[in-house]
Amino acid sequence: MSKRAVTVSPRGRGRALTKVCGLLFALAASWILSGQGGNPAPPAASLEYQVKAAFLYNFAKFVEWPADKPGGGPFVVGVLGKDPFGAALDQAFGGKTINGRAPQIWRITGVAEARQCQILFVSSSEAKRLPEILGTLRSASVLTVSEIEDFAESGGMIRLRTEENKVRLEINVDAATQAGIRISSKLLALARVVRGEARTAKH
Repeated sequence: MSKRAVTVSPRGRGRALTKVCGLLFALAASWILSGQGGNPAPPAASLEYQVKAAFLYNFAKFVEWPADKPGGGPFVVGVLGKDPFGAALDQAFGGKTINGRAPQIWRITGVAEARQCQILFVSSSEAKRLPEILGTLRSASVLTVSEIEDFAESGGMIRLRTEENKVRLEINVDAATQAGIRISSKLLALARVVRGEARTAKH
Protein backbone atom coordinates (compact mmCIF):
# COMPACT_ATOMS: atom_id res chain seq x y z
CA MET A 1 0.00 0.00 0.00
CA SER A 2 1.44 3.38 -0.98
CA LYS A 3 1.81 6.11 1.61
CA ARG A 4 0.42 9.58 0.96
CA ALA A 5 1.92 12.71 2.45
CA VAL A 6 -0.43 14.81 4.52
CA THR A 7 0.02 18.59 4.51
CA VAL A 8 -1.09 20.52 7.59
CA SER A 9 -1.85 24.20 7.13
CA PRO A 10 -0.28 26.80 9.48
CA ARG A 11 -3.73 27.41 10.93
CA GLY A 12 -4.15 23.70 11.55
CA ARG A 13 -0.76 23.53 13.23
CA GLY A 14 -1.73 26.46 15.45
CA ARG A 15 -4.92 24.73 16.55
CA ALA A 16 -3.00 21.54 17.25
CA LEU A 17 -0.41 23.38 19.33
CA THR A 18 -3.17 25.11 21.29
CA LYS A 19 -4.71 21.71 22.06
CA VAL A 20 -1.32 20.36 23.10
CA CYS A 21 -0.80 23.35 25.39
CA GLY A 22 -4.22 22.87 26.95
CA LEU A 23 -3.60 19.16 27.39
CA LEU A 24 -0.25 19.90 29.02
CA PHE A 25 -1.86 22.02 31.72
CA ALA A 26 -4.81 19.65 32.14
CA LEU A 27 -2.53 16.65 32.58
CA ALA A 28 -0.35 18.50 35.08
CA ALA A 29 -3.40 19.17 37.22
CA SER A 30 -5.07 15.75 36.87
CA TRP A 31 -1.82 13.84 37.51
CA ILE A 32 -1.31 15.66 40.79
CA LEU A 33 -4.94 15.52 41.86
CA SER A 34 -5.22 11.78 41.26
CA GLY A 35 -2.25 10.95 43.50
CA GLN A 36 0.52 8.54 42.57
CA GLY A 37 0.88 4.78 42.85
CA GLY A 38 -2.42 4.34 44.69
CA ASN A 39 -1.22 6.37 47.67
CA PRO A 40 -3.76 8.60 49.43
CA ALA A 41 -3.91 12.12 48.01
CA PRO A 42 -2.42 14.94 50.10
CA PRO A 43 -4.71 17.40 51.91
CA ALA A 44 -6.73 19.72 49.65
CA ALA A 45 -4.64 22.84 50.33
CA SER A 46 -1.45 20.98 49.42
CA LEU A 47 -3.06 19.71 46.21
CA GLU A 48 -4.06 23.22 45.20
CA TYR A 49 -0.52 24.52 45.45
CA GLN A 50 1.00 21.49 43.76
CA VAL A 51 -1.25 22.30 40.82
CA LYS A 52 -0.30 25.98 40.90
CA ALA A 53 3.39 25.11 41.15
CA ALA A 54 2.98 22.99 38.00
CA PHE A 55 1.41 26.01 36.29
CA LEU A 56 4.40 28.18 37.19
CA TYR A 57 6.76 25.60 35.73
CA ASN A 58 4.75 25.40 32.52
CA PHE A 59 4.61 29.19 32.19
CA ALA A 60 8.38 29.10 31.67
CA LYS A 61 7.81 27.00 28.54
CA PHE A 62 5.38 29.43 26.94
CA VAL A 63 6.98 32.77 27.83
CA GLU A 64 9.96 34.51 26.21
CA TRP A 65 12.10 36.94 28.16
CA PRO A 66 14.44 39.52 26.58
CA ALA A 67 17.72 37.93 25.49
CA ASP A 68 19.93 37.25 28.49
CA LYS A 69 23.41 38.69 28.73
CA PRO A 70 26.23 36.25 27.92
CA GLY A 71 26.96 33.95 30.83
CA GLY A 72 23.52 34.51 32.36
CA GLY A 73 23.00 32.92 35.77
CA PRO A 74 20.28 30.64 37.10
CA PHE A 75 16.60 30.90 36.20
CA VAL A 76 15.16 32.41 39.38
CA VAL A 77 11.61 31.78 40.55
CA GLY A 78 10.78 33.98 43.52
CA VAL A 79 8.02 33.94 46.12
CA LEU A 80 7.48 37.37 47.63
CA GLY A 81 5.84 37.29 51.05
CA LYS A 82 4.27 34.35 52.86
CA ASP A 83 4.98 31.16 50.92
CA PRO A 84 1.83 29.06 50.30
CA PHE A 85 3.65 26.36 48.29
CA GLY A 86 5.73 24.56 50.88
CA ALA A 87 7.93 22.06 49.03
CA ALA A 88 5.63 21.94 45.97
CA LEU A 89 7.51 24.64 44.05
CA ASP A 90 10.90 23.01 44.65
CA GLN A 91 9.48 19.69 43.49
CA ALA A 92 7.91 21.18 40.33
CA PHE A 93 11.24 22.67 39.20
CA GLY A 94 13.59 20.10 40.73
CA GLY A 95 15.99 18.35 38.36
CA LYS A 96 14.82 20.40 35.36
CA THR A 97 16.31 23.17 33.25
CA ILE A 98 14.70 26.25 31.70
CA ASN A 99 16.29 27.21 28.38
CA GLY A 100 19.46 25.49 29.51
CA ARG A 101 19.50 27.27 32.88
CA ALA A 102 19.16 25.59 36.26
CA PRO A 103 16.19 26.94 38.24
CA GLN A 104 16.53 28.34 41.74
CA ILE A 105 13.63 28.99 44.12
CA TRP A 106 13.96 32.12 46.26
CA ARG A 107 11.76 33.03 49.22
CA ILE A 108 12.10 36.80 49.55
CA THR A 109 10.66 39.74 51.46
CA GLY A 110 12.26 42.68 49.66
CA VAL A 111 11.04 44.10 46.36
CA ALA A 112 14.61 44.93 45.30
CA GLU A 113 15.45 41.20 45.30
CA ALA A 114 12.40 40.53 43.17
CA ARG A 115 13.98 42.40 40.26
CA GLN A 116 16.48 39.54 39.91
CA CYS A 117 13.74 36.96 39.28
CA GLN A 118 12.45 35.68 35.96
CA ILE A 119 9.15 34.59 37.53
CA LEU A 120 7.80 36.20 40.69
CA PHE A 121 4.83 34.86 42.63
CA VAL A 122 3.37 37.66 44.72
CA SER A 123 1.74 36.13 47.79
CA SER A 124 -1.69 37.23 48.97
CA SER A 125 0.06 38.47 52.11
CA GLU A 126 1.41 41.34 49.98
CA ALA A 127 -1.95 42.62 48.74
CA LYS A 128 -1.72 45.91 50.65
CA ARG A 129 1.61 46.84 49.10
CA LEU A 130 0.80 45.61 45.60
CA PRO A 131 1.01 49.10 44.01
CA GLU A 132 4.52 49.52 45.44
CA ILE A 133 5.60 46.07 44.21
CA LEU A 134 4.27 46.48 40.67
CA GLY A 135 5.60 50.02 40.47
CA THR A 136 9.10 48.88 41.41
CA LEU A 137 9.01 46.05 38.87
CA ARG A 138 7.53 48.06 36.01
CA SER A 139 10.89 48.46 34.26
CA ALA A 140 12.11 44.93 35.08
CA SER A 141 11.58 41.90 32.85
CA VAL A 142 9.92 39.86 35.59
CA LEU A 143 6.85 37.71 34.91
CA THR A 144 4.56 38.55 37.84
CA VAL A 145 2.03 35.97 38.99
CA SER A 146 -0.42 36.07 41.90
CA GLU A 147 -3.78 34.96 43.28
CA ILE A 148 -4.62 38.46 44.50
CA GLU A 149 -8.04 39.65 43.32
CA ASP A 150 -7.85 42.13 40.41
CA PHE A 151 -4.13 41.43 40.11
CA ALA A 152 -4.17 41.57 36.31
CA GLU A 153 -6.31 44.71 36.25
CA SER A 154 -3.83 46.33 38.65
CA GLY A 155 -0.90 45.77 36.29
CA GLY A 156 0.19 42.26 37.27
CA MET A 157 0.79 39.86 34.39
CA ILE A 158 -0.89 36.56 35.30
CA ARG A 159 -3.53 35.90 37.91
CA LEU A 160 -4.27 32.32 39.02
CA ARG A 161 -7.97 32.28 39.81
CA THR A 162 -9.56 29.21 41.39
CA GLU A 163 -13.09 28.52 40.21
CA GLU A 164 -15.09 25.32 40.72
CA ASN A 165 -11.92 23.50 41.83
CA LYS A 166 -10.13 24.48 38.62
CA VAL A 167 -7.34 26.99 38.10
CA ARG A 168 -8.22 29.71 35.58
CA LEU A 169 -5.84 32.24 34.08
CA GLU A 170 -6.17 35.98 33.65
CA ILE A 171 -3.34 37.58 31.65
CA ASN A 172 -2.54 41.27 31.25
CA VAL A 173 -0.90 41.36 27.83
CA ASP A 174 -0.03 45.06 27.98
CA ALA A 175 1.84 44.69 31.27
CA ALA A 176 3.90 41.83 29.84
CA THR A 177 4.64 43.69 26.60
CA GLN A 178 5.78 46.81 28.46
CA ALA A 179 8.26 44.65 30.39
CA GLY A 180 9.65 43.13 27.18
CA ILE A 181 8.05 39.74 27.90
CA ARG A 182 6.32 37.79 25.15
CA ILE A 183 3.58 35.36 26.14
CA SER A 184 2.82 32.63 23.61
CA SER A 185 -0.51 32.85 21.81
CA LYS A 186 -1.02 29.21 22.79
CA LEU A 187 -1.06 30.24 26.44
CA LEU A 188 -3.21 33.30 25.77
CA ALA A 189 -5.77 31.04 24.11
CA LEU A 190 -6.31 29.35 27.49
CA ALA A 191 -6.76 32.61 29.41
CA ARG A 192 -9.06 35.52 29.94
CA VAL A 193 -7.04 38.36 28.50
CA VAL A 194 -6.82 41.78 30.12
CA ARG A 195 -5.63 44.75 28.05
CA GLY A 196 -5.20 47.78 30.25
CA GLU A 197 -8.38 47.91 32.28
CA ALA A 198 -10.59 46.28 29.66
CA ARG A 199 -11.18 42.55 29.87
CA THR A 200 -12.15 40.28 26.98
CA ALA A 201 -12.98 36.61 27.14
CA LYS A 202 -11.06 34.31 24.83
CA HIS A 203 -13.65 31.58 24.86
